[in-house]
Amino acid sequence: MGGFVGSCKNYFTIYYVTVSNSTVTAANGSVVGGVVGTSGYTYYCTAYKCTITASKNSAGGMQGSTPVQVRYCLVKDCIITAQNYAGGLKGYRAVRSSSFSVHSNVVDGCTITATTNYAGGLFGYNYTFSAYNNTVYNSTITAEQYAGGLAGYTAGGFYYNNAVDASITANSYVGSAFGYALNFYYSSSLPTGMALKCYDSYFVTDLSATSYVAGLIGSIKIADQPVDANGTALTSDDNYYDYMYGEFFEDNVLATYINSSSTSRD
Repeated sequence: MGGFVGSCKNYFTIYYVTVSNSTVTAANGSVVGGVVGTSGYTYYCTAYKCTITASKNSAGGMQGSTPVQVRYCLVKDCIITAQNYAGGLKGYRAVRSSSFSVHSNVVDGCTITATTNYAGGLFGYNYTFSAYNNTVYNSTITAEQYAGGLAGYTAGGFYYNNAVDASITANSYVGSAFGYALNFYYSSSLPTGMALKCYDSYFVTDLSATSYVAGLIGSIKIADQPVDANGTALTSDDNYYDYMYGEFFEDNVLATYINSSSTSRD
């Protein structure tokens, strides 16, 4: 369900659409976007003063759940709510590909809530999507678990030149960038964008959690088995190694207040 169109076939492109002062609700369902529910490229679009609600899963200011791009869009003064997967731009994105990206968007003055898990300024849940030159400003992000200024949960993905000014709260797994991050092993078979990088970004955040809260990432881990982001098993011939070097998390600026009643911080 979307404020403009519910679903687009063949990844149709939507340009210059404004949805304002609207209520977009799936009272007994999932996948709700301020402009499009699923499968539409979204360029130069605006959602203004909208209430976007999925009673179950996947609500986003632009798109509910889709693997394709959001570029040059504005989500302003919107209330975005889902049981799981609430995002300022996308609720849920989980296609194993780094071919698409989200860039040059603004999420301003929004309230983003996952009543159970996964809330983020850009994505509730992201798998290997790249995001750069985005701004999340003056927004509130809340979940039971997994809340982050960029994504509640990310598995891989390149994030750079982003800015976040937000209040972020969950019982556990809270970070200025990500509540929880999964990284992959690196090999020559790993496409650009699938391993996790987060650099050259700015965060002004107020973080609150009882456990697993930290300035940049609430908790991060390497995949349990030596596989790349495509799920392909790596062997010694691939010369694989875990992709967790400091240079891939460099040059971030944080002005962060952390309120936690626990010492469980990663």
